[in-house]
Amino acid sequence: MFSPVHLVFICLLGITLLPISVNAQEHISHVNSLISEAKDAYGKAALPSLHTAQGICQKQNCPDTTRGQIYQRLSVACFQGYLDDEAMRYADSAILVFEQSYPTNHPILANAYYNRAVMQSTNKKLDQATIGFIDAIQRIENSPWIDETSRDSIASYWLQETSKVFRNKRDFYQAEKYANRGLAIAQQRWPLLQQIQGDLLRGLGNIRCDQEDFSGAIQYFQRARGIYQQLASPAEIDLLKVDQNIGVAYARTGNFVRAEGHLQRVLKHYKALVQQKPSASNWENLAEAHINLLLVRTHLEAYRSANEHFVTAQTLLLDLYPQEQSSLHAELYYTRAYNLEHQGKRSEALQACQKALMILLPEGVNEDELEVSGKLEYIMKSLALQANIQAQQGEIEAAIQTYQIFSKRISSYRKRELNDWSKYYLVQEVLPVYEDAIELCIKQYEQTGADHFLAQAYAFNTTNKAIVLRESIQQSQARSTSDLPESLLQREEELRQKLVALNEQLFQFSSQHSKRDSLRRVWLATQNEYTLFVQQLEEQFPRYYQFKYAEPKALQTTKLQTKLGPKQALVEYFCGADHWYAFVITPTQFTCHRLEINSDINNQITTYHELLTNGIAEDCEEDFLNLSYLLYQQILAIPAEELANQNIDRLIIVPDGLLHYLAFESLLIRPRSDFRGSTDFLLEQYACSYLYSPYFLLHPILSKNTGKKRDFGGFGMEYDENTLSHLDTVLQKKDPIANILASPCATPDSTRRLGKLFYSDDEVRAIANLLDGDLWLNEQVTKAAFLGHVKDYQILHLALHGSYDLNYPMNSALAFTKTAQDDALLRAWEIYDLDLDCRLITLSACNTNYGKLLPGEGAMTLARAFNYAGVPSVVATLWSVPDYSSSIIMPRFYELLKAGISKDVALQQAKLAYLQNDDLSTPRTRLPEFWGPAIIIGDTSPMTLNVKWWNQPRWIAFAAFILISLFLYFQRR
Repeated sequence: MFSPVHLVFICLLGITLLPISVNAQEHISHVNSLISEAKDAYGKAALPSLHTAQGICQKQNCPDTTRGQIYQRLSVACFQGYLDDEAMRYADSAILVFEQSYPTNHPILANAYYNRAVMQSTNKKLDQATIGFIDAIQRIENSPWIDETSRDSIASYWLQETSKVFRNKRDFYQAEKYANRGLAIAQQRWPLLQQIQGDLLRGLGNIRCDQEDFSGAIQYFQRARGIYQQLASPAEIDLLKVDQNIGVAYARTGNFVRAEGHLQRVLKHYKALVQQKPSASNWENLAEAHINLLLVRTHLEAYRSANEHFVTAQTLLLDLYPQEQSSLHAELYYTRAYNLEHQGKRSEALQACQKALMILLPEGVNEDELEVSGKLEYIMKSLALQANIQAQQGEIEAAIQTYQIFSKRISSYRKRELNDWSKYYLVQEVLPVYEDAIELCIKQYEQTGADHFLAQAYAFNTTNKAIVLRESIQQSQARSTSDLPESLLQREEELRQKLVALNEQLFQFSSQHSKRDSLRRVWLATQNEYTLFVQQLEEQFPRYYQFKYAEPKALQTTKLQTKLGPKQALVEYFCGADHWYAFVITPTQFTCHRLEINSDINNQITTYHELLTNGIAEDCEEDFLNLSYLLYQQILAIPAEELANQNIDRLIIVPDGLLHYLAFESLLIRPRSDFRGSTDFLLEQYACSYLYSPYFLLHPILSKNTGKKRDFGGFGMEYDENTLSHLDTVLQKKDPIANILASPCATPDSTRRLGKLFYSDDEVRAIANLLDGDLWLNEQVTKAAFLGHVKDYQILHLALHGSYDLNYPMNSALAFTKTAQDDALLRAWEIYDLDLDCRLITLSACNTNYGKLLPGEGAMTLARAFNYAGVPSVVATLWSVPDYSSSIIMPRFYELLKAGISKDVALQQAKLAYLQNDDLSTPRTRLPEFWGPAIIIGDTSPMTLNVKWWNQPRWIAFAAFILISLFLYFQRR
């Protein structure tokens, strides 16, 4: 109970505090009105109100929620006013304050993360932006403070933005995944059509366009157009944009008549829009419509009409940008050059190309950084067209020099680009240009015999061979040996991203001198800071500098020759759309052969691999033999004539294109109608090994191999019903047989599906006994056991099931025993994250060297993942591994390795021993499908094993000799 005195005191205290409370409420009300004023303003105009509100809150104790709102509005105003650093600082402050004020999944906090991600995306900080968007989406999807309809509405829009960022990173798998998630939410939430559904479908179409799947893109665009048309109040601008998308996609498929229909409709509507609202954006859109029709009319050979579109677009753009500095001007002059070249007006076309390049690469601006800022596409196109025109005019040296500039710029961009998928698709886009460059050099070599043309052709060929794997391994090794601090890596990325954003803005404001001048000053200061930083790296971390910044050097064939054995040759392929070449390097010669391939070569290789994967029906053996010999004639017969004269018996093969799916040693070198042991297979003449790039011959993947290790650790399992049932569930959509076209000659072998492997444990047991190694069998073969012992051995051997995923290669996997702790699968993306130091791993599992094929880069496989993780030698399989024959060949392979024989010869001799012994193989099981899938990738040098002396045959023989001698000696006495 309170006494009367206490009550009086409390009342007095209340009266004393009342004016303060009322006063605080007034301040808060004033602050809120200032925030509302700022919301109605734009950019820097909002800053005075917000700074006043901020000052009030510094004097008065505003709630954290109000302070957070001020920071949030300050970040938006600074962002709109191109004050990017200040915008990011305020965005970070808003998040910090909101995290103290709201629960983790509150919508206000989620929105703060989303806003910051938008800013990061705009400023090209794409990696940070994706993390921010995903964080925001997770918070809003798990928020109990918002109703389901609002939550789904927000999530679908945010998923769309996340998809756009992944698309900008050229990570199309993630881009498509997030767009489809957004579409699924929108379709489930709103049975009636909504704008967001059309936007997401259009985004999916753009993703397909980026991947050159124009037919798939058109289907998405048409679905989006259908939704836009059915909306209660369709937005005309959306219909125009999607029509333009459809028209451009039809043009890319070569259907120029249909393309013109859509683009003419776009042109008509933009003309009307310009009359109604003559804004700069509408004028630009109208100019772009004329540029698109200039290209289409060129292909339809309607040159007069095409010229009219050029003149109109040029007039429109000159009114907007009198200095001709916009990106649309560059696009216009490139398209005009293309038009003039089609008309045979090469000199005029060359001038148009050069004008486009002058716009794209303005004097005084850092060229390499401008490439990163998004103008690379037309730089590439203009340089390629310029080189092509120069070649047509007979200016051969000038054309080759232009191709060299093209190649240098591609390399420069690629070294600065961090995302691997972006690099993959860049290589895919530029390969046709390299094909033209190689063909030009080869023609000149054939006509003149000048060696420098041949050397240049080889340089163009090797430039894009497995470049992503090569640079990734280089970077990993450079970092590990240079001890570059993480803080410097972060600083390097911050400076690079800032330069990228500034260059984007410089190009955007090329015609607005006041903004450009201020941006230019910031750019110069940042560029100077970046230059000093790079100089610091060169002095303190030279190995990392050489990887990241030094000009890439062309591989010299003379150096490659020093790495070859006395009877060894390297055969490297280029497989283009119109030309195939084989470059052959022996210890004494370097030559190039133009391959005479027929138009059906790709189908023949696919069929050959299919038959070996699925099994060959007995009545089709002769057809298979004929196909095998036909492939040999086209691919290797011409180079083999040269090799025969030099007594070569070992081949290093650097494949290209679908040749990645071919086991060369399984080809027949002479025609025949039935099988007779090992006779007439390439296997009998050559020990074959494979490389992703000749670079790895000069610079093999380094095995750290630190500390004392045991020789052999083996993992083999027959698979129990529990694990097989689990694998059937998780891998049912990835059945290797279901992924391959059906053939009338194929006879699917049920034992190659995910069934029991009756000989795998015997295989591992035999090898472990031979090498005095350790082994894990059946239920012991868990994912945890493998990862726990992966660094304990020089050699690892896995006799397991393997699966591949052609759509999403990172989900390819090895299958271990199912346990309560994991789902049994060791996936490719997990292997990429490992840091391995063994010298050899044998993947005695199905399809471990088969996967999604990326032009120039090769196949995305489990074998490649282990190479990336640091294993210099991988034995992997190109199709399903027959259980029994593998259990015979593999122990013999290790027996020969133990005797000191090189890995490629050991594998060759092990296969020959199987083929030549009637007790081991039959006429039926001598088909290549039984012995051919395993190939050796990477380093083939002999291995020094730590086998105990009493297990070595020579010491056993010596000991036996001593004992017998002693016995005879004492018996005589």
